[in-house]
Amino acid sequence: MKQLRLALTLLLVLAACGNDGTPATAPLPPGASALGLEAYAGDGFSMLLPESWVVVTADDLDVGAMLEFLPEGFDEALGPEMLEQIEGLFSQGGKLIAFDFSGPSLEFTDNLNIIEAPLPPVSIAVAESANVQYVKEVFGVTDIESEIRSLPAGEAFIIRYNLPPALGSTQGMVVNILTETKHWAFTLSAADVDRHLEVFEMMVESFREAP
Repeated sequence: MKQLRLALTLLLVLAACGNDGTPATAPLPPGASALGLEAYAGDGFSMLLPESWVVVTADDLDVGAMLEFLPEGFDEALGPEMLEQIEGLFSQGGKLIAFDFSGPSLEFTDNLNIIEAPLPPVSIAVAESANVQYVKEVFGVTDIESEIRSLPAGEAFIIRYNLPPALGSTQGMVVNILTETKHWAFTLSAADVDRHLEVFEMMVESFREAP
């Protein structure tokens, strides 16, 4: 049976201290439909998300509502520990968690979480360096790379890493977008990040803050 495990949250380094989304009706960019993406309007943002992924928001934080989302065979994985992790993520500014139950791994459910936080009081280069160091020290990661890139919503630093065997040998990719007023972190955790790479790139390129 697959386990439900959340992606890493890297905002602990920078933090100064929920709601239901709906499919949007804006025209999709070229190639989105072929990749199975649909427009999604969340709490304070809009973006493309895979239509086959199961999205959980803060409004779903009770066992009954959560169980309705899970395919057969996954409900046993939703125990008190998992609910506690989800509640903790939303308490840190989490906007949604999305699960891909179609992944090839029998032991891990690929997932994405999105968190909103205050802007870090440092330059983007310092923020990138601090997050890379945090991942190395806290999770024992040695296989890690990062870059700074301009995205439509703002400047971003992107971190990609492989977790050590003791933590499941899963892979992660975190896109941190700094807009004029907020810090948005998109953490993809997967058995094989490359399987989602084209879709994930289009997702973060499509992200916009809502007025």
